[in-house]
Amino acid sequence: MRFEPLAKIVAILATLTLTATMVGCAKTQVQAPSAEVVAPELQKFYSQSLDWSSCGDIWCAQVEVPLDWHNPTGKTLKISINEHTSPTASGYLLMNPGGPGASGTDFVRDSYDYIGTDALKAKYNIVGFDPRGTGSSSPVKCFNAAGTDRLLYDNGNKFDLESAEYLAYERVEIAKFVDACKKNTGDILEFVDTQSAARDLDVIRAALGQPKLDYLGFSYGTLLGATYAALYPQNVGKFVLDGAIDPRVSDAQQSMNQLLGFDLALNNYLKHCLKQKDCPFGGSLKTARAKVTAILKDFETHDVATASRRKLTLSGLITGIIFALYSDTYWDYLTTAFNELENADGTTFLKMADFYNDRADD
Repeated sequence: MRFEPLAKIVAILATLTLTATMVGCAKTQVQAPSAEVVAPELQKFYSQSLDWSSCGDIWCAQVEVPLDWHNPTGKTLKISINEHTSPTASGYLLMNPGGPGASGTDFVRDSYDYIGTDALKAKYNIVGFDPRGTGSSSPVKCFNAAGTDRLLYDNGNKFDLESAEYLAYERVEIAKFVDACKKNTGDILEFVDTQSAARDLDVIRAALGQPKLDYLGFSYGTLLGATYAALYPQNVGKFVLDGAIDPRVSDAQQSMNQLLGFDLALNNYLKHCLKQKDCPFGGSLKTARAKVTAILKDFETHDVATASRRKLTLSGLITGIIFALYSDTYWDYLTTAFNELENADGTTFLKMADFYNDRADD
């Protein structure tokens, strides 16, 4: 189950020229509040001072938190954070781009120009963090690159995900994936969960010297924010939860909700496409949807070449379509990709799938 945010996709697609400079810029800390009233075993976490260092155009630090929040005197881990500093800031705005698993530090580093208004960035120091188990915060490790590629792009090649053949394939492959995660990650795997990440967030708030948390979360980041608000209602400042996930429903229902959203977005794209001269579809919306279905089913039996040595598979095709349905600003890419497919070229679809999956050229 993935709740990929529009924010993450903007970060991946954007080719940025960051204008900030560290020359002549000193790291300043907004005034810290009075000492936190917490259990004695948590005091060292809530009273820690951050050791900031410059990392390119931004500042970076690590925040120490308990590995197991039910045993805070045991092992600890470090949460990576970074910050774009404003000389006029009166506080900190923490951001989470979703995933689950997207790197908040990458997002703040790469997409600062696209985050909010100039007024927002004047008011706040913008802070990104990698939740436990992700990015630079003791990341979960499962397959190597080749194994991850097989999982993402060669997963059964079945359009009917409820077929007995696909379900049998899935059971075997997911079991391999879980075993690899257990083998290659270590102790932290047991403690990667949303409640622990929300508790880590409160320690970050305290370490930044903020009596209240101001927070912006996209997609899965809304679930993290809602969890924080349930655990620490007294510490909630200004919250924006963009693309909200309902925390009351099951994972299965949440996946269904997301699929319904993609289905609506596909209809909207096709309606728009049918009005354009370069649209690869014709006729009615029903006819266009039927052609999309036929294309997907056709990929059960063959792959399509791309400009690279890799082939576009069914799973790559589906992922590429999903990528483009996050925003109407990507519809031109989708039209280009479908037109290429008419000429047996899967290049743009594979590029979009790679963007979505955080896959580099290597």
